[in-house]
Amino acid sequence: MVAAPQRLYRDMRHELDVGPCPRVSVFMAALCVLLPFLLYAHSFADIAISLVALGHLYISVRTRDFAWARQTWVVIALIFWSYAMVRGALSNHPEVAGGHALVWIRFIVFAAGLQVLALRAPSLLKAMLGSFVAASLFGAADTLFQFTVGRDIFGRPMLGERLTGPLGSAAIGVLLLFAGLPLLALLFTRLRAPALSRKAVAVAGILLLSVAIFLTGERMTAILLAAALLVLLLVVARASWRVNISLIGLSLIVAALIYAVFPQVLARHLSSIAVFTVPQGDMYVLIWQAALDVFKANPIVGIGVHTFRLDCPLYVPADLAEAACRSLHPHNLWLELLAETGVTGTAILLVFFVAALKPAVDLWRVWPTEPLLAGAAIAVLLRLWPVASAKSFFVNQNEVLFWTTLAVAVAAASSYMSRTSSKLP
Repeated sequence: MVAAPQRLYRDMRHELDVGPCPRVSVFMAALCVLLPFLLYAHSFADIAISLVALGHLYISVRTRDFAWARQTWVVIALIFWSYAMVRGALSNHPEVAGGHALVWIRFIVFAAGLQVLALRAPSLLKAMLGSFVAASLFGAADTLFQFTVGRDIFGRPMLGERLTGPLGSAAIGVLLLFAGLPLLALLFTRLRAPALSRKAVAVAGILLLSVAIFLTGERMTAILLAAALLVLLLVVARASWRVNISLIGLSLIVAALIYAVFPQVLARHLSSIAVFTVPQGDMYVLIWQAALDVFKANPIVGIGVHTFRLDCPLYVPADLAEAACRSLHPHNLWLELLAETGVTGTAILLVFFVAALKPAVDLWRVWPTEPLLAGAAIAVLLRLWPVASAKSFFVNQNEVLFWTTLAVAVAAASSYMSRTSSKLP
């Protein structure tokens, strides 16, 4: 176990030493490997992403090689970036919309940089899978420890009745789910192992992470977890119907036991509904209606990214503005895109999502042998689910998590096709 990381490091050094700017490349690769742990401190993760992007641009300038920028998904992303900057500059709050759009390019260049690094050094993705596994197990263990004793291993208390784990905020469930999907995918592949002991270890690991996510009390995260487990069971594990039924039954029993033994978990799930009720009605409904009102008033180009709360009072009735416009964002990805970027920006981003994710989805048949690819692809698909309440797409913490999983999905798909001599996207 100790030798494996050292061997991966030597392999990466050897693979990157034969290419351009080896020191910069090794530094970039090290940041990518650390990224799953840095997600618990999103500011540091953002710094790492920015440094990888800068390193990638530096190598591209030194080698005069910008072939990566001619890929379809990169071109479409750059079109959206240009559109968001222009719309932001002409918005009611150009310093907010234009400024936020300006630095958004770092995520595009980061994703392309990770893709190029993975093609040069296939060992990088193996190291990143190990890092995702270790970071997810650490996060789950720390969250369960906090649930048990009231404080995590760093001494940080719960946030009221909500678990925070090593993240330090109540969004730990979302992070554990999306960043933990590579681990879950790896464990589901082990369900096909002939040895009963390996299956038992896999089930124990699945339960550890799933229970930690479930105990956070995040209702939508629990729903997305159930969807992810079902996809992993059917597409990755591909076990017999007896195993499928057994695991589904076990999941329902565990959930029922948690509710029975720890009624506060059920109360948190229910309170996440009741807490958003205000005198004017359900706050989610009010926010979604406000987003639709903003969109109807600006259907073509929207109001500019990251400006929903600033402009929302201009488009909703005065008696509803305080309740409907108190949120930074509409709590739904597609309503946020429609309100802030209009039909134009939403259409561009939709084409981008398809172009970037299509290779990973097309490779679904190999997901049982490529857990990093499977986990990252499923994480992105869950984030794009249209009826889910969600964090803002244009807020730093959520952008970092989304672009990490998207970049890994793109890189893993490209690496697999390169290894198997398939045509790259």
